[in-house]
Amino acid sequence: MRKDKRLEQQGSIKGTIEEELYDVLYYVIGLANVYDIDLEACFKLKEELNKEKYN
Repeated sequence: MRKDKRLEQQGSIKGTIEEELYDVLYYVIGLANVYDIDLEACFKLKEELNKEKYN
């Protein structure tokens, strides 16, 4: 991410921020599957907590 390369500039995903974000998302989804976690439900619950905290 330090190189600040973007997909639309490169024409390829290799070495871009988009590739790094894909990797993070892939691992998060993988961990959620291993632990049988409903990410959508967690997202909604956390959004409600954040609304209370930051409003």
